Amino acid sequence: MNRLDIQVTPAGSGKEALEVFSTDIFDLVLLDLELPDMDGSAVASALRELELDVAHTPIYALRPPNRDAEGLLSGVDGFIKKPVQIDELLKVVSDLAIACQAQPAYAA
Repeated sequence: MNRLDIQVTPAGSGKEALEVFSTDIFDLVLLDLELPDMDGSAVASALRELELDVAHTPIYALRPPNRDAEGLLSGVDGFIKKPVQIDELLKVVSDLAIACQAQPAYAA
């Protein structure tokens, strides 16, 4: 992702994702639904609670082929099927970048 000038902040668990998210502002969250310590849907719900004071952060869930899109109920904006295809990921990032440019900036 560095070739595309995209900064990535990895988290190895749901708990770590919540800690990282609470300390910074992100343009996009890619959330694996299969985490070692928490269900991805629970993490998405907790992320939504943490963002109450800042602008909406798009959350795209990485889902295995055998899992339905039930995460939409937990505040997930979209899904990317695993294994992730780079063209699909780049389309999501590109679409979000275009949408962000169309919206007015906010003060952090």
